[in-house]
Amino acid sequence: MHSIFLRIFGRSGKTYKALRSILNLEKGKVLDLGGGEGRIAEFFAKNGYKTVILDPSKEMLDLVRDKRIVKKLGKADKIPYGNNTFDLVYCVASFHHFSEGSEKNKINLYEKISKEMIRVVKKNRKIIIIDLNPNKWFLGRMAELFERKKGCIFFPPEEIKKLFRKYNVNVYEHGSGYAVIIIK
Repeated sequence: MHSIFLRIFGRSGKTYKALRSILNLEKGKVLDLGGGEGRIAEFFAKNGYKTVILDPSKEMLDLVRDKRIVKKLGKADKIPYGNNTFDLVYCVASFHHFSEGSEKNKINLYEKISKEMIRVVKKNRKIIIIDLNPNKWFLGRMAELFERKKGCIFFPPEEIKKLFRKYNVNVYEHGSGYAVIIIK
């Protein structure tokens, strides 16, 4: 579904440009959570960013072609990096996959993930989550129907904002699409 989502919802280059337009980040270290085969991470690496992909699937990481990208096997609820390591943490079309196939304890799991994302991003830097909105668009509703069978959990932007606001960070929605920006 991840590759289908990128083909239908937006091209990697366009997604990269959208992220850059939100950022105002010269150069720095970026973390792509659930970045899979690295389609968006490639654009950051090519443009001089130190780029890391954290993904739970060795098979997906094996598909990363760009040698400048650091590939790290791991999960979003236990990011294997120190505090204040990254200038940007982002996930595109992957936040709904972090549920590990279970609705049980989903709030606890996503609270851990939120804390981890905030922990590893530097002060005054951004976390960007771009995913399908299950309450909007035909594609969002269809993706939720298909992905729910695999245990994926889609959050409307309001729920993501609520999840992060409790950690004393600034949260807002960007544009008419579904991008939630968190500033530590």
